[in-house]
Parts: sequence; C-alpha cells; structure tokens
Amino acid sequence: GSWLQARAALLAAATSKEERAALALPRRQDLEASDSDAFLSLEEVRKLPLGPFGKLRVLVLSYCWKGADHPDPDGEQLMRFAETLAREQDAALCTMQKGYSGARTESNKTGYEPKPFPLGEFGVFMDWASLHQKDGQGNRTDAEAAAFRYALERMQVWYGHLQTTVYVLASLPEGWSRSSYEESGWPTFEYSVASLVKQSSIHSWAPIVFVAGAELSRPPPLSTEGFEKHISTKVFTNGSDISMVCDLYDQTLLCSLGNGDELKYIDLKWGEEDAHKLAESLLLADAKTLNLYRNPIKDRGATSIAAALTCCALPGLQCIYLGKTGLGDGGAHAIANALESAFLTELLELWLNKNNIADAGVLAIARALNRNEHASPRLIKLELSENKFQEPAPLLSKRASLEVLV
Repeated sequence: GSWLQARAALLAAATSKEERAALALPRRQDLEASDSDAFLSLEEVRKLPLGPFGKLRVLVLSYCWKGADHPDPDGEQLMRFAETLAREQDAALCTMQKGYSGARTESNKTGYEPKPFPLGEFGVFMDWASLHQKDGQGNRTDAEAAAFRYALERMQVWYGHLQTTVYVLASLPEGWSRSSYEESGWPTFEYSVASLVKQSSIHSWAPIVFVAGAELSRPPPLSTEGFEKHISTKVFTNGSDISMVCDLYDQTLLCSLGNGDELKYIDLKWGEEDAHKLAESLLLADAKTLNLYRNPIKDRGATSIAAALTCCALPGLQCIYLGKTGLGDGGAHAIANALESAFLTELLELWLNKNNIADAGVLAIARALNRNEHASPRLIKLELSENKFQEPAPLLSKRASLEVLV
C-alpha cells in the first residue's frame, strides 16, 4: 500500500500528460519485473497487525476500467483512491493525538462514525496489478492464463470477505466516456458481494469506503434469481462473463449467509421493498441474530420478514432487532404469527421498541405467546418500550421466565 501511495504522489506532482502516462500503474507482470518491492508476500500480509474484531489491513478496489488496454492510463483513479486514503489516515493521526469516542458529527448526525483507516503498512488488491494481464498482443502464457483463471474463480472472496475493506470508486474521472459504475457488470457484482454481510462499527474502520464523495445506497442481499435479473441489465465487455458472475454470486451468497452468526444491517434506509428482497435471501441463511434497527421497513416489510421466518428461514435464530423500523399493528400481527409457528424454537430476544405498535398489536403478540406454550418456548426478553399502546395488561404472560419491557 505504501508503494501505491508513493506512486500516486508522483502522479499528482507530474506536470504533463506524457509524464502521467509514464507513471501509470503497469500490469502485474511488468510491475513484478520493474518494481518487485511493490508487492507484499503472503508472509508479510500475515504479519500485518489485525484491527478490531480481526479486521485485515487489506484494501480492495472496485472501479471501472477506462479501456481494455489499460484501466487507468493517466493514473486518475489511483490518485483519487490515494487522496481518500490520505484523508482517512490523517484523521487517524488526529484521533491518536486527541482520542476518539465515535461521537456524532455534523456530517453524520444520525449515527456514529467508524474509526478512520489506521496508519502503517497495508495491502491492496487491484485487479490490473494483482492478476496476470494480457500482453500488447492480447496473449498470456499458459502459466499466466492458469493463474488468471484460478484467481477469477475466487474473485468474490476479496470483496465479500467480512474482514476486508472495499474502496468504491463509483464516479468516473472527468472526461471518461464509458458506462457508469452502476451500469457496469463487474463493478455491480463487486459492490453486491461487498454489501452482503460486512458490518460497520465505531470500534473499527469502515468496511466500505466511497471515493470522491460518490456514495451508493447499500442494497439488501438479493436471492440468486434476483441477482440474475439485476445483473442481466448491466454492461459486460465480455458477454460470457455474466454466467461466471452469477455463479460466483451464488457461491458467495450461500457461504456468507449460511455460515455467519449475525446479519447486521443497521440504519441502511431500507424500505418495504428492500425487506422483501432480504426475506427471499433469508431462506438461505442460518444466522443467530437478525438486526434491522432503524430501517423503515414498516408493516409490509415486517410481514415479508415474518413470512420468511415461518418458512424455515433462520432456524437457529436467537435474537431479532426490529426497533425503530416503523412497525404498527399490522407488522405486530405478522410477528405474532411467526412467534406462534413451530419455527422460532431457539428465539431468546425480540426487540420491537421505538415503533408504532398500539393495543391491537400488543394483544396479538400476547395471545400468540399465551395461547401456545410451544410458541417460541425459549423467549426470555420482549422489548416493547416507546410504542403507542395504552394498556400493558395484555402483556402479562403466563411465562414466568419472560421479561417484558414496556
């Protein structure tokens, strides 16, 4: 990473187009031959200090190529990435000097900011310089072609891994004439995979960073069928890549949702349709926690989630967080039906606080729990504070072990 930063500084100091073109990042094979110190060995990467929760000091770039011969012939994308990273590390230096609390700021009034990316060495995955590319005649050696295929078939790991950080260059440099980031096939795949399970925390640096202020909304995990429909509208230089991308997405979806303990999607501004898309994917998931706090999914979205839970989604689910999601009585009725089903047998906590649930919704939940002793039998905490019901009497459960917060 430090080598790339130094190269970007040279590009920024260049005074002519010719000088910038000479400093543009070479393809992997040429870079290995001219500047082998640009690369970190596997052993060196393993020795890099881990961040909180095991975060890797590995940055992954998601960006558009300007052309097939070179993705960034004047170094514009590299300079924009380096500028954003420099701001992050400058902020990290300030937090080291002044201390850090994760407090709200003017630029982030609705939540808490993650820490900036720290100082020190780090690794960068950038496909042009990390994978074996074709030569000027459009060829690779047999060994290069084999290595390229091997890497391409595992491309999703770089973007979807829980502990990597993805830098998204969603806007194009001025004057570029090509499809936008959101219209392009591989970038759409990369961002979709990066959005599956990565989690933000005030105790670590952001899992996804947008370069040059071009932020995208984070999509919910799409089902295999949903992604195939979505990606079919995007532009690929090589049309045969669509099949590969769909296969890679399917593998990542199954691995990410099927093996993680926690699905944490807080304050992503997801609405009813987003919740419906998520519900379709939950049928593949096996997490113990589902957290949708501060997403306005409302009754219709909650109904979609509840329907998935009654269709064997998340069979080991222990905690559901649906606080401040705009739920009313309709959503509460749907949740009540899920509670009374035979599928939420491991559920321990249900958080429905800061919503619009009135007496009818509370009564539906109480009846579901009291009518059937097998309805969510392990439930020990029901959080209903800051709702709109007037009479808590219906909440008096026959279960002595259930704590109800109103």
